Amino acid sequence: MKKERIVIGLIIVISLISLWNSNYIGKKDSYEISINEIKDNMNEKEEDNVKENRKIIIDICGSIKNPGIIELKENSRVADAIQMAGGFRQDVDRLKVNLAKKLIDGEQIYIPSINDKDQSTEDKKVNINLATKEELINLNGIGESLAVRIIEYRSNYGNFEKINDIMNVTGIGSKKFDSIKDFIRCY
Repeated sequence: MKKERIVIGLIIVISLISLWNSNYIGKKDSYEISINEIKDNMNEKEEDNVKENRKIIIDICGSIKNPGIIELKENSRVADAIQMAGGFRQDVDRLKVNLAKKLIDGEQIYIPSINDKDQSTEDKKVNINLATKEELINLNGIGESLAVRIIEYRSNYGNFEKINDIMNVTGIGSKKFDSIKDFIRCY
């Protein structure tokens, strides 16, 4: 009987040790998983912070309180730049300002005044000899790759002498030219 009690006691002790050990191992695994999850989460947050901390510099001028060079977070909008520049002056022509436009590093934003004289139709046309990729993309039917080709053509062969010379760029035929000819100039 004494031997049976010792055997039963040993079985109970072994069972308890085994139970405790399996419980500890389970906790250890979950502990390791949660540490890895925390590390992954921290890495994602660091990447987000790096992206969030990227800066662009723009020049804002015209009908705003504090024109000049300002630094903003990447992916900022015109509204952010205006706010950072102190807001609109009273003479702003608000209808000509796209507050939702995304800003690009190095660009100039001009905020028009109601006192600005209307630009002539010719001044409103895109100068294909000076236009940036973004300005060219704003033309009807000109995408990013075609805008790059126009700029490359200009670099390789010099300025366009007349607007229909743009048809020398691969991808611009008479149909595409007809759709943009009233919106471009070369001087």
